[in-house]
This record gives sequence, C-alpha cells and structure tokens, in this order.
Amino acid sequence: MSLTAVIADDEESPLVMQRAFLSRKGYTIVAEKNHGGNLVELAVRHQPNLLLTDNNMPQKEGIQAVTELRAQGYTLPIVINSGKPFELTDTDHSWTPVEEQGYHPKLDVHLIAKPYGLADLERSIVRATSASIQTA
Repeated sequence: MSLTAVIADDEESPLVMQRAFLSRKGYTIVAEKNHGGNLVELAVRHQPNLLLTDNNMPQKEGIQAVTELRAQGYTLPIVINSGKPFELTDTDHSWTPVEEQGYHPKLDVHLIAKPYGLADLERSIVRATSASIQTA
C-alpha cells in the first residue's frame, strides 16, 4: 500500500522541495494546492496519510483548514509550516512568535518554521505520523 499526501503552499519552492522529499520517502502526492481554498475538501476526499500545509495562504489559512478538519473528526497526521516562528494560541488560532518547532495538542498538529531543512521536515513528519500510529 502506497503512502499518500496532500500538500499546500502558496510559494513554489517549498512545494518543489516537499514533493521531491515525500516522493523519495515513498509518498504519492494525491493533491497539491497553491492556496487553502478547498484544502478541507481535498483532505476529506483523499484521506491522505499526511497533510502538509503552509499556514499563510490565500483563500484560507492552513490553521483555518486544520480547525475545520479536526471539528469534522479528521484524525490523520498534519504538519503546518509558516514563515514565522510561532506557537498556536487556543483563543484565536493566531500565530505568535515563540518557537520554531513544536506540537499543538488541542488541534493535534505538528509545527515547523520556514526556512527549514530536509532534516527538520523529516523530523516533523516522523513525529506526526508516529503519533498517529500510536493513537490508532
């Protein structure tokens, strides 16, 4: 069985890096977006093994999509990346500068700050997918 991923970023260079990296790790990219517009629908339709999304995108921010997915009972692994170091606050779902890598337990989402290297990306994906396997 092939691993699948949905990726979204409004910048081309992260998408190229993510696509190449995930392909080398055995993932098939089932959907790719340069905005957050229908990210929720794509994740629900494809049920990927991994959702990797930027936060700051046109039409819908990554955190908005994640909040909607979690409210619908979506439990698959999610990694959000952003151009600013951040921590997700529980009150308004906004990003505030605190740390570069992390985990937000309320939304069960792993966080990574741009720019990031392949080792950082791999660490975040391993954490997200390992946590998902342990709770399944």
